[in-house]
Amino acid sequence: GTNSAPPRGSRVGALRQWALLSRRGTALLLHSRLSVAVLTGSPVMIVAMFAVLFRAGAFDPASPDPGSTAMIMFWIAFGAFFFGLTYGLLQICTELPVLRREWLAGLRIGPYLASKLTTMLPVLAVADALLLLVLRAVDRLPPAGWDTYGSLFVTSVLASAAALALGLLASAAVSEPGQATLMLPLLCFPQVLFSGAFVPVPRMTGAGQAVSWAMTNRWAFEA
Repeated sequence: GTNSAPPRGSRVGALRQWALLSRRGTALLLHSRLSVAVLTGSPVMIVAMFAVLFRAGAFDPASPDPGSTAMIMFWIAFGAFFFGLTYGLLQICTELPVLRREWLAGLRIGPYLASKLTTMLPVLAVADALLLLVLRAVDRLPPAGWDTYGSLFVTSVLASAAALALGLLASAAVSEPGQATLMLPLLCFPQVLFSGAFVPVPRMTGAGQAVSWAMTNRWAFEA
């Protein structure tokens, strides 16, 4: 009966569930044309935006351009956020029917979410690294040591991870992919407006400053 399904499924340990779900998620990711298009298209779009928007040599000490350098730093932070959010938004809502069946069979939420992080975080790390490498190659970022680019990379990955968590939360809150797509601008605009890049945080109203504290993009930009 229905009462016997969870005990049978619960015999599969959390670690084994995580391993099985991670392998399945990776296989589905690689075999989905839409997923591959999103994974590759987002970094290409961000890099193309940098190439068109900013001139090379913005960090040249001989002709400093503080406005451009600040904006480049902001868009790197937002690019990392955008990667994580777009990668996470369609992860759960597209699997709800299967997820409900597997939940009745003893699926644990912890291993399921851990498998999403295991599958997506390495992809996000590669996307962030490629973004920094390409921007350095086209002279939108200055020559600097491993410590500088290491801190940029770590900050970007943390920003992507936070955005991935937000995307997974939003994906779990809706019932179909179309609704998740509608969430994209609603989640992005506050991260832009309250980051402190366009209106400094001290110049915001009290309510605006309170909202900015919850914006992960603010902390990535400041870092």
